[in-house]
Amino acid sequence: MQHASEPGDPRPVPRSAVDRPEAPAPGLRRLSGALLVVEALPAAAGAVIYLLQLLGGRAVVARNAAMLAALLALVTVVLLLVARALAAGRVGARGPAVTWQLVLIVVGCYAWAAPQRLAAVLVIAFAVATALVVVLTPRPPEDVPD
Repeated sequence: MQHASEPGDPRPVPRSAVDRPEAPAPGLRRLSGALLVVEALPAAAGAVIYLLQLLGGRAVVARNAAMLAALLALVTVVLLLVARALAAGRVGARGPAVTWQLVLIVVGCYAWAAPQRLAAVLVIAFAVATALVVVLTPRPPEDVPD
C-alpha cells in the first residue's frame, strides 16, 4: 500500500502548517494597521464635532456641517477598513494606505504655509513614517489565504 507522500502517487499531498511559508512580519502588519487607526481618530473626532454642532443648532451653515460630518465619517470608515486589511496582510490595501499618506503630506505642506509649523511637521513626519512601514512590510506568500 502506497502512502500519499510516496513518489508516483497521483493524489495531492495536503500541505501542513509546518510546510507552509510563514506570513511576513505580523508585527509590521499590525503596526501599519495601528498607524492607520491612529490617523482615523482625528477624522472620527471631527465627524462627531460637526454632528454635534448640527444637532445642537450651533452650525452656522447646516448643510456645510452635515457635509463635513458625512465626509469625515466616510474617511474614518475607509481608513478603518484599510487598517483592518493591512493588519490581515492583504496587499491590495497598500495602495489606498500610501495614497492617504500622500494626501496627508500635501495637507502638511498647506499647514506649513499657513504658519502652523508644528502641526505641519507632525503630520508630515507621521505620514512619512506610516508610508514607510506600509511599503517596507514584506508581501505575504501567494499560498497564504487572505
